[in-house]
Amino acid sequence: MAQLEDERDFLLASLADLEAERAAGDLDEADYAALRDGYTARAAGVLRQLAGSPAPSSPAPAPGAARRRRLAAAGTVVALAVGAGALMARSSGERLAGDPASGSIQATGASAQLARARTLVGEGRPLEAIKLWDQVLAAEPDQPEALAYRGWFVLLAGRQAATAELREELTGRGLASIDRAIAVDPGYPDAHFFRGLVMFVDKADPAAAVAELRAFLAAGGPAMYRSTAEDVLRRALAQAPEAAAPPPPPSP
Repeated sequence: MAQLEDERDFLLASLADLEAERAAGDLDEADYAALRDGYTARAAGVLRQLAGSPAPSSPAPAPGAARRRRLAAAGTVVALAVGAGALMARSSGERLAGDPASGSIQATGASAQLARARTLVGEGRPLEAIKLWDQVLAAEPDQPEALAYRGWFVLLAGRQAATAELREELTGRGLASIDRAIAVDPGYPDAHFFRGLVMFVDKADPAAAVAELRAFLAAGGPAMYRSTAEDVLRRALAQAPEAAAPPPPPSP
């Protein structure tokens, strides 16, 4: 009960913060709508649990729909948990994509903003992290970490959107940002990890997921993502056995 009450308080406070950010002009309407809908849906579920009320009934799903929904829900939960934990963990000092191997101990500029964004997500404050990624991209439009992680969280928000139209829009925006991260830095592993999950969970394209997750593993992606990547890769290969053979080497 205490955990539910804490979650309720967090979500209601987040909704209040969201309204304040919108009123101050610090958040665009699409991001506001997606985050509001996600927080509202989660808060409603928590309040129902606290009240001991059952969730609203819904029509029986069409054949195959239940499995797809379970898969999507599982993918969302795994991705949220892994993403938040990884961002928090990486704030402890792992070198950022594009940063030099040595230099000043004190992070400044984009490095400091990216480190702070990771900490904010780990603290359950994704709205503030999105604002920092926006600031980084305003100064460095091709910064791969900001592109990949902002795209990922926009896409996660889209999964919770109230309408199919908004879900499609935010999924498209999020994937476009992840794709841009890969285009500007093909060796940045985190973007391949996110795209692999999107291909498997959202796009039902296991063969594409295989390619992205292999790219992530080949690039030496962060250890905290590897077990998830390997698990999803196994499931994707089971659904797309034709992707099991690695691609042939390029012609000389």
